[in-house]
Amino acid sequence: MEMIIGILGLIATIVFGVLSIDLFKRKRRPCKLTYYPSETINIYWNLIKGFDSIEVLKNDKPIRNNVILLSGIISCNGDADLTGSNNVVHMCLPEGYKWLDVKIDSCSEGVDAQFSITNETNRNASLCFGLFRVNEYIKLQALVEYENEKKLSSLNDLHRKITFSHRIQNTCDVEKGDELRSYIPMRRFYLLVLANVIVLSLFYGGVLLFDNSDDVIYKDCETGMEYSCMVSDDNMIELNSRSIKDFCLELRPKKINIDEFRKRYVPVFQYKRMNLRSMSFLLGLSVPLAIGLLPTIIIVFFKVRRINKYYLLYKSSDKEGAN
Repeated sequence: MEMIIGILGLIATIVFGVLSIDLFKRKRRPCKLTYYPSETINIYWNLIKGFDSIEVLKNDKPIRNNVILLSGIISCNGDADLTGSNNVVHMCLPEGYKWLDVKIDSCSEGVDAQFSITNETNRNASLCFGLFRVNEYIKLQALVEYENEKKLSSLNDLHRKITFSHRIQNTCDVEKGDELRSYIPMRRFYLLVLANVIVLSLFYGGVLLFDNSDDVIYKDCETGMEYSCMVSDDNMIELNSRSIKDFCLELRPKKINIDEFRKRYVPVFQYKRMNLRSMSFLLGLSVPLAIGLLPTIIIVFFKVRRINKYYLLYKSSDKEGAN
């Protein structure tokens, strides 16, 4: 019992420790911006290749095969609104890339924002906005030109290579979220947790099923109580009650000599039980699983819920942009 309480205490300490650290960070800087990648499309290779009658022009010049359409969403998802009339977030492309054109495709109602290229090398762009409330968003689109030797894999990683910077008070660094490609049903998450529980239960049952150790139970002819017994170091018989009620009354196992044991106690049944090695193995496996699985379930639950929330936000921004 003491071991179980200790394990539960350790798990609770870890869980509440992680939550307290997260709460401290959120209260220290309550405002938070998150960038969610949306699309990376090579205009030539993904849209117009093979169509000789189609040509895409920019400033009356055809777009070459090294231009991509980049889009993403910046959302305010902290614990407080971003106030002020001149909030600026800078977005810098890595070496070998440059902004050709940028625009705001759509945004939440009432958000006043401007997106523009800010330096001569065309590697930096600035997003300027005023009041930005929690759960509001700004969807950005841009044309980016890259050097022809860039590989397709590096183009797909472009969202992660963009660096963000700002000097907005009480606001964390811009966090990069997961790509909003699909909605993850919460039912799938619950089924995954249930599958883990079933696997552990089957393992536990398998250990019990294939355990061949037997425990002989003896009955006291005078009182009718049942005991499990073992021989102690001093050649006495040590009796442990099988009844939970009697076990609580008899905190310590009682000892009797062999002659008295033979007179008063008779074997009544043989119970299957796990041997000590199986119990130790199961305990050694379940403790790290309990310590690691519970915080993981909590973290994944909130992550899935957040992804679903902003996926729906992304779909609504698509509809507003189309209108």
